[in-house]
Amino acid sequence: MRTFIVAVTASSAIALAASTASPLDAAEPLATTAATAVPGTETAEPTEPDPTDPAVPDEEPGEVEGGVEGGPLEGGFGEEPDDSTGPSPRAGKKPSAGVFYTNGDYVHISSTPPATASGHGWWFKVNGPGDKAKVTVQLQAYDAKAKKWKTVATGNKTVKPSKKLNSAPSSNRANARKTCKGTAKVQWRSVIDVDIVDVNDSPNKAVTTTRSLNCGAF
Repeated sequence: MRTFIVAVTASSAIALAASTASPLDAAEPLATTAATAVPGTETAEPTEPDPTDPAVPDEEPGEVEGGVEGGPLEGGFGEEPDDSTGPSPRAGKKPSAGVFYTNGDYVHISSTPPATASGHGWWFKVNGPGDKAKVTVQLQAYDAKAKKWKTVATGNKTVKPSKKLNSAPSSNRANARKTCKGTAKVQWRSVIDVDIVDVNDSPNKAVTTTRSLNCGAF
């Protein structure tokens, strides 16, 4: 699987990560290659999923493993909000985020009936302010006729950071689900956004690897 890390600073939207103490030292190795901005909705054909990647069972009580394309997305050091139009409704400015990672599992068919496409998302904090974040998961399916990705379900949950980078228990993750409409083969992915409560953090989102599932979406 190709891997990359994206870091966000006040002066650059996307750059290579540069950290003297990285949590990745204890996790699976990730390559430090450059990447383009994460798209939201695209018109290009989706990439083929890696057939060697196993589907992740939707076991709510336990943990699920990460499956973000290229590895977890690093965020942090958000830019200060523009207050040139007037005073902020909240006293003072929000502090800028430290370093955190956005991660999630592959979209998969839930182990509990009815047949449902499911995807989870969570965050891992290295340093910086904020103890909770609103994690939003968008399930996207590729519409072959329209030739674009469409968001078919959204879920969010305000959670504390996971204690692990590449996995998270149910108490530390958000979930989005979409009941399958038949068994047509459709390509699925999820887009994960982390918004740390009362902290000015990066707007970048993580995108999980595309997977082909026998789960109709439209």
